Amino acid sequence: MGMAAGKLRHLVSIQRLTLATDTTGGQTQTWTEYARVYAWIEPYIGSARAGREVFTGAQLVGLDYTRIHLRYIPGITPKDQMSYTWGSTTRIFDILAVNNRDERNYELEMICKERQTTQ
Repeated sequence: MGMAAGKLRHLVSIQRLTLATDTTGGQTQTWTEYARVYAWIEPYIGSARAGREVFTGAQLVGLDYTRIHLRYIPGITPKDQMSYTWGSTTRIFDILAVNNRDERNYELEMICKERQTTQ
């Protein structure tokens, strides 16, 4: 069983946190591209956590979970993040869980939370 290639229509960048040396010799953390692949992005509807709102401090914040599927790539962990750009909009997803579907090394399913950015 393979993946339906027609659903893999979102070009995403998988990014890993690395240390870079700045001009003064200090170390700064930066996100670098680990892989650039086609993926299928869909809302995570099958969860009790999807579509909920919670209070954080004095603000009501929506929990927006997303499921992202892609062909198997070894080494992706919840420490990584995904970036998807469409036109002038860039969406950043924090990876919460990485599932190797059926443990067959043909598809990864990631449960992600979209990072809310202020413009």
